[in-house]
Amino acid sequence: MKAGYAVLEAEGAVQEGTAKLVSVSSLRRGGTTQASAEGIRNKVLQAHGRWRSERMPSEYNDMVEGDEGAVSRALQRRVQSVSKRRLLQKQGGGR
Repeated sequence: MKAGYAVLEAEGAVQEGTAKLVSVSSLRRGGTTQASAEGIRNKVLQAHGRWRSERMPSEYNDMVEGDEGAVSRALQRRVQSVSKRRLLQKQGGGR
């Protein structure tokens, strides 16, 4: 996973140093937060995360009330930005 983020750093898709900060727990926390933002029920998250405790999905959920969809929007903007830059580079206009 760190190697994947190193590639994203090299391409300018994520901030330099990100690869050192991410872990498998980052994906679990981010995935739980995003799934919750999309309306997935805690019982489903509990089963998917293989948690015995009903409390665990809430422990991994970083969503602030009113922030539903913020992660998706931010990721979408970033992907669109990187995609546009790559397209311009291929066309010779993104130097």
